[in-house]
Formats: sequence, structure tokens, C-alpha cells
Amino acid sequence: MTVRNMLRTGAVAVAVALALSACGGGGVPSDAAANVAGDADQLGGQAAVDAMTTLYDAAKAAGKTEVVVYGPGENDKVEVYKAFQKRFPAIKVTGEYLVGPQLASKINQEFGSGKHIADLVQGGDTTVAAQLVEKRYAAFAPVTAATLGKEYQDPGGIVYAASGSIMGILYNTEKVPAADAPKSWRDLVDPKWKGKMVLDDATKNGAVAGTFSRMLHDGRYDDAFLSGLAGQEIHWVASGPVAGQAVATGEFAMAPVYPYSFYLRDKAKNAPVNLVFPVEGGNQVSPHYLGLVEGAPHPDAAKLLMTWLFTPEGQKAVADAGYAPTMPNAPNVNGLPPLSTMDQLKPFAIADVNAAQAAYLAKSKQIFGKG
Repeated sequence: MTVRNMLRTGAVAVAVALALSACGGGGVPSDAAANVAGDADQLGGQAAVDAMTTLYDAAKAAGKTEVVVYGPGENDKVEVYKAFQKRFPAIKVTGEYLVGPQLASKINQEFGSGKHIADLVQGGDTTVAAQLVEKRYAAFAPVTAATLGKEYQDPGGIVYAASGSIMGILYNTEKVPAADAPKSWRDLVDPKWKGKMVLDDATKNGAVAGTFSRMLHDGRYDDAFLSGLAGQEIHWVASGPVAGQAVATGEFAMAPVYPYSFYLRDKAKNAPVNLVFPVEGGNQVSPHYLGLVEGAPHPDAAKLLMTWLFTPEGQKAVADAGYAPTMPNAPNVNGLPPLSTMDQLKPFAIADVNAAQAAYLAKSKQIFGKG
């Protein structure tokens, strides 16, 4: 929406003036005021509109209008950032796909050199928890995240998860009829799947290790369940995308733990695959925590993006990209109920993640014959 279009009616002109007044502006409206006026419901209320307008104007005034985001989901979130940039056209967002040790190494190098590139990290709990200990993030509490569930933030008010990666069971539709596909995690130990499954390494941090450790933490699954999976002669590969490719080509029938966002990417390439959400017995949602990097080169623009991601508009963009929105009652992906009402595997408090994951990884080498 442009200023010219909005000035066609006096009512909207008044809305613009009010927004400017709230932000301490003068007689010339910023394009932020133009783009958010009248859209308070989509943006989380007037206080959110005021906060985002102030951050937008500050970023432009400082000439720091970029945001660089590191994380494992950045290849999937291009459309999310396009929606943000449509709302705030002066800001450019660049996401860089980095996972686990690669992400940690890149951040550590930037702190070691003092030459910061990343503004935000949007990563899984194991990566972000370790960086919290190392004090890699600055405190910032988005006004739009005020009602976020405690399970999606750390008690210190440093990192907040705007989205989560939902795990499902991927299968090849030419190898497995829909009626025969597993419906729950426990179906995976059926002898008929022996030798027909492929997974990325369950003994290293990642989606599979995160899911299996949460199963044990949940209490509905135990070592015997994982041992049953180990007896299924699973073929281990280096990463989730490699596992997905092996299912898409029909080399294997199924990848028992697979991110929904990856599945959307595969379907876009017309791969003969489908994905089952094992909602019975606890679904696994891996939170992607947002952390404002200490010393971020574009702090106001980064805070603006972080704030927008928790708005109804931002949460819809997240869901459209195949990630589960974390705000209470936000519409979920693929017709699933909101996370706040789903039966999920019991989450870790982020302060407990490092110890719990270390204990799981030590155990996993024994269970999966890699000790």
C-alpha cells in the first residue's frame, strides 16, 4: 500500500497521522507508516505497529537496512522474507543455510575475528543452547512475543522460537500404498519394514537425533523402542536431504523421520512421495530459536524482522513455508491443529538441552551399533 493510495480517503489519512504521532514522527510519513496503517490486526496490535515503525525508521536513518540470518531452515524461508520485505520494502533479508557444527563454527569465527556478518541465528535447540552458554546473543524481547508459550523461549529472555520444524514419516508412494503406510512411530518396528528404511545419522546432532532424544525424554518411548528400530537394518546416510532423495528414487521405501519443509521441496520437484504426521503418540516439533547476535551489524533491522515473525502475518508466512507457527492458536500447516493444542513429544527446557542431548548421543552409539 502506498502513501498516494492511502490519501484517497480522509479516514485513512487520519490513520496515517495517528500512526506517525504514536511513533514521534513529523509531517512526512515514513513508508513504514504507510504500509502498516490500518493493518494492526495482521501485525499484532497498535503497540506492535508503533514498535515496528520505530525500528524501521531507525534502520533507515542509520543506513543499516540489511538482515543476515544463519540457520538450518534458510533455504525454505525465502517466501517468508519476501512477505516481510513487501511490508518493509527498504529492508533486504539474506538467509544463509548453515546447520549444526557449520553454523557454530561460522559464528565462532566471526566472534574471534570481531567481523560480524550475521544479525540473527534461527536454529535448533542444540545449536542455540550452546551459543547461549557462550553468550553469543543480545537480549531482545519482541513485543509481539508477549504471549508466546514458555516452552518456546528461554527464561532469560534472550531467544524465542517463532517457528518449529514438524517431523513426519516420508514414504515412496510407488513402493508403499497409502493404506499400508505407518501411522505412528510404533508402526516403524513392524518387521515388514526391515531393510526398507533410510535415515540420517542418529548418533550426531540433527533432526533424527533430536526426535529420538525427545522420545526418550517424553517417557512414552524407551531404550527398547530404539533398540527395536536399530534391529530394522536401517540404512544410514549423511543428511536428511540424502535420505529424502533415496526415498524419492525408490531405493528405499521410507525415511521414518523427515521434516515437513523438506517434503514440500520434494513435492515441488514432483517426487513420488507422501508424508504421514504421527499425531498419535506425540508429534515431534523442533523449535527454531531466534537469537539477536551480540554485535549484530544491522541491529534495528534484525529486531524488526524478529518482531514481525511473531505477528499473525509473520506466522501465516511461516506456515505457508512449511514450518509450524508457535504463537498460541496460530493456524498450523496442512490443516493440522495449532501447536498449542497438539499432542507433542515432551519438550526440553532450553537450559537442559545440552546435558540431555549429550546423554542421548552417548547412549545412541550403543543402541545403533556405533559405539
